[in-house]
Amino acid sequence: IEENIKQIETLIPLFNELEIKRKLPSTQGYAAAPDFLYLIKDIIKKNKPKFILEAGSGVSTIIASYSLKKYSDGKILSLDHDKKYLENTKKEIVNHGLIDYSEIIYASLKKYNDGNIWYDIEKIKNVENVDFFIIDGPPIKFSKNIRYLAIPLLLKKMKKGATIILDDSKRI
Repeated sequence: IEENIKQIETLIPLFNELEIKRKLPSTQGYAAAPDFLYLIKDIIKKNKPKFILEAGSGVSTIIASYSLKKYSDGKILSLDHDKKYLENTKKEIVNHGLIDYSEIIYASLKKYNDGNIWYDIEKIKNVENVDFFIIDGPPIKFSKNIRYLAIPLLLKKMKKGATIILDDSKRI
């Protein structure tokens, strides 16, 4: 109960600061928890990134987009392997009037030479100068070390001094 109260207490100031007037999708299940969402907002407010790359779309994409709208003129590019979830996030982005701040693309999961699974990065081969990398997917149900490849595959795409955050780090 205490953890739930803490999360609710985090959502209230987040909604107020970002002036969110519409209901957000659930922050249960695979979704990012309110304290992680608040961290995303704080990093965007402080660093004002121009380009955010996100592994796994959802509520975090919406919060990042609201934060970009308020604090930066940047954009977020989010990868998702689940077409249904991707479409739901796209609808939410439109419903919240955040289309100018985000792009969500389908990236299937791929098994790499070392045997690990991660998003197929072919669609983002031209991405560079990432200021902020949010790793919030794919879900662990596909592999125990599912988020391991995020850094080895994409480190060269990061701008010097980029911020990288990982949700659900205990899953690795």
